Amino acid sequence: MEKVCKRNKEVCKKEVRGDIEVIVFGSVVRGDYTVGLSDIDVLVVSRKFKNRDVKYEILGELLLKYGGTFEFHLVTPKEKKLYLKFIKRDMVKL
Repeated sequence: MEKVCKRNKEVCKKEVRGDIEVIVFGSVVRGDYTVGLSDIDVLVVSRKFKNRDVKYEILGELLLKYGGTFEFHLVTPKEKKLYLKFIKRDMVKL
């Protein structure tokens, strides 16, 4: 789990190229991740995502390179609050 989390942060920092917060959540954190059936949910928080063009360009790059295994959720700091209501404690901040 720790190895996956570190790799996620490296990947996101490289693609977003800026100050970000990365949170891994869902089945991989709860411990019920199943290879081949589950994905790894990654919440990436940045002020850059206020610009929709930037947000979707970065999302496209992430999906092309890492899609399938990872599900990326790119949000602004304001949108992060909504996610945290649903994620609750099943998360790891990187």
